[in-house]
Amino acid sequence: MLFRSLNNAKLAESTIGIHVAGAFGGLVLDSVDIIANTTNVLIDQAVVAEQNREIFFNPGCLIDSGGTATVFNGIGVDVQDTSGYLLFNSPWIASAGTLVRFGTSYQGTAIFNGGMLFNALTTYGGSGDAIQVQNQNTRLVLNGVYFNNIQNICVRGVGVTANWVELNNCTFR
Repeated sequence: MLFRSLNNAKLAESTIGIHVAGAFGGLVLDSVDIIANTTNVLIDQAVVAEQNREIFFNPGCLIDSGGTATVFNGIGVDVQDTSGYLLFNSPWIASAGTLVRFGTSYQGTAIFNGGMLFNALTTYGGSGDAIQVQNQNTRLVLNGVYFNNIQNICVRGVGVTANWVELNNCTFR
């Protein structure tokens, strides 16, 4: 599997900051500032269907959605469809209607090791959820994640009834 890496970059003020939409293997994001986009990271199969992708959000990955009084607040990371593995190693994800959403077609494992999820708001139409899971075949593991200023729910399962989340030493403020 071929991995691509994006290091020491800033992606700002567009509709989508990073669109992972094809079959190119994995993606590693190191020290990347993805800010003020309507959707900062979109993961789907718009270009080529790929069922097994690995994406790593490493320390220094800052994801901060934009928004104004007339534009939807946005979403930090929107995972629409894949069955891959997502690893969030101490990212900072903030200021979005929903910080991280795992859509109805995502059937993979997402692990958060540390990091902060901050400022999930309902302003301008956002849900105010920090993490939203919409498929019970999604497995979510949260280790030492710090949740702060979450206006609605920190971890919400939408139509999910199975045991899909594991919380370890998380802080909720």
